[in-house]
Amino acid sequence: MLNRSNQEELKKEQEYNATLLELSADAVISYEKYLLDQLNHKELAKIMKTLRDHIDKKKTNKSILS
Repeated sequence: MLNRSNQEELKKEQEYNATLLELSADAVISYEKYLLDQLNHKELAKIMKTLRDHIDKKKTNKSILS
């Protein structure tokens, strides 16, 4: 059985992964729109930066890595 601390860590990791999945899907869809000239490069860059920032958050947050 998980103690409260482990449950909180698991919840944080699940939330991180859910957000990562959502941002990744958004990036793929946005890239497809970019290739079809439905999205400009600045809008795509903003979406990609949001994804990159989320990925970098895991690198800097030791509690998520545990």
